[in-house]
Amino acid sequence: MTKPLYQGDIEILRDDYGVPHIYASALEGACYAHGYAQAEDRIEDIMKNFLRAEGRLAEFFGNPFVVDDIAVQHHLDARKVDEAFSALDKEVLRCLEAFCGGIQRAVDDGVASLPSYGECPTAYRALRLAMWMSTWWSFMHSEEGRKAETAVSHYRPIGSSGVIIGKSRTRDGSVLATIDPHTNYWETWNWYEVHLHAPGLDVFGYTLCGIPFVMIGHTERISWTATMGSSDCCTLYELKVDPSNSGCYRFDGESRPFSRRTLILRVKTDHGIKEVEKQVLETVHGPVLRIAKDSGVAVHYPLRGDSGLLSQLLAMNRAKDVKQVE
Repeated sequence: MTKPLYQGDIEILRDDYGVPHIYASALEGACYAHGYAQAEDRIEDIMKNFLRAEGRLAEFFGNPFVVDDIAVQHHLDARKVDEAFSALDKEVLRCLEAFCGGIQRAVDDGVASLPSYGECPTAYRALRLAMWMSTWWSFMHSEEGRKAETAVSHYRPIGSSGVIIGKSRTRDGSVLATIDPHTNYWETWNWYEVHLHAPGLDVFGYTLCGIPFVMIGHTERISWTATMGSSDCCTLYELKVDPSNSGCYRFDGESRPFSRRTLILRVKTDHGIKEVEKQVLETVHGPVLRIAKDSGVAVHYPLRGDSGLLSQLLAMNRAKDVKQVE
């Protein structure tokens, strides 16, 4: 299938399984066509993921998502996203804009229909989705996140695996890689299969709906995967509430006030939308997960507010050898 979707030549070919193989004369064209194909196949999942990363699922799907929305808005403050967006790598920004332009073009062409909860796709929303993956999601599935399960009411265990079989173990001398995220195509971690080909780019694999680059897969010469593992991406801190002032905690022998922020969530009900307010606390370490009369737990993780995931994925998608991935 050939469509004039973007400046330059673009071709979208689908194999017998419906997987899009995208050929473009420029990187941005490949991202544009990827957005088009992804929207054609999975527009609802794209829109849900954007809402998930914004902490707005309850606005459209009701009370069961309030706890998740509070956690996302608490851990991924919009101010962090604003800062990251203003400093975003220009090439990555062009790719995000092209990708979201492709999504919108699919809607305009009538091959994708925005659901009732669908809103305009933007580079900002796609960046926030990537940052959600780097912060809240990565924390929940880290070693420290498991330790904090008593502090986080909506902890959900998950697993994944990857296996490399060396050439001495295969019949034809090939190296085989198996990638098994232990999830399916239709839940939160909803994978999308795609092949992207442009100058300096030839990559096949899977990505999250709403992300323009391949997250797990292979190029012509290398392959990679990502598992939940036991990554050390955060640190839990036990807090001591100041006995003389419950609005403060002890740090380095001093009493420091908690930073307070009020989140306002819109929640769908049988009688319309209601607003729910939730006060959250911050410390010098980071967000407070749990607080009691005399103690609490806070989490610090360097990836909070980090936007480097997209630049890293683009570099991996272009990699010609293992050193370039490292």
